[in-house]
Amino acid sequence: MTKAEIKKMETERKYDFISSVYNTILESIPLETRGQRKKFEVRIVHQNYNRYVRFHSYGQDMAFQIFGDGNIAIEMKEACHSNHSEQLFEYDTAIEKQDAFIKELSEMARCLIRVFIDSDFESFHTYMDYVSYEKKAFEAYKQMKKEFQGHDDE
Repeated sequence: MTKAEIKKMETERKYDFISSVYNTILESIPLETRGQRKKFEVRIVHQNYNRYVRFHSYGQDMAFQIFGDGNIAIEMKEACHSNHSEQLFEYDTAIEKQDAFIKELSEMARCLIRVFIDSDFESFHTYMDYVSYEKKAFEAYKQMKKEFQGHDDE
């Protein structure tokens, strides 16, 4: 195989990963928003090779950012908290790492959408309290869930 063919194959794998991440996020939206009356906006932007899936509601924003280089990030804003930006995944050619990330994203995207539209056990405002403390979006959700579900048992 020539260097050009190898490069083309690596680029195709990266695009496949980007498409899988994009699809995972998009599939989460109808699953978690059915039956919701709260007004919020979902905006999808394609710019250069990047894709942005943005959620907006009064006083709060959340955006999944899928960059053309394969890196994945999230950006969250809430009126009473400082903005939070975090790289969720740095592109790696290892398929196992990609699959593990997509599996985690599949679960967490749905959870974060539920929190954003206030259909989970706590509000986006409360979640942002945890993000301010934990500094990691997925870990903050897991910690909040652990603490609030622990209170339900008592």
